[in-house]
Amino acid sequence: MNVTNSSRSTTMRTTSESLNVVKGTSVLKSYLNGKSEFFSAISDFEVSRMTVIIVNLIATLMVVAAFVAEHSLILAMICVTAAAPFIRYLNGRKESEGNV
Repeated sequence: MNVTNSSRSTTMRTTSESLNVVKGTSVLKSYLNGKSEFFSAISDFEVSRMTVIIVNLIATLMVVAAFVAEHSLILAMICVTAAAPFIRYLNGRKESEGNV
């Protein structure tokens, strides 16, 4: 009888923990998809927090590529290549929203 209660308790705990993870993920997604008040105000159109993070990440990678290009062309190409998926993601997101 103890074994059954133990397995039920473990199953319930595991289900509860997985629901908390899903809930936490949805909270994070809703926060990142929310409107960034500051950047929306300075750009005069609605900008999500995710877009702000991605654009800043792209800019940082490009600046690093510019500084590194003087010493190592290979490292500069790696930085530019690392920025490419983020640019593709932003372009795909704009097309799906109809903001082409």
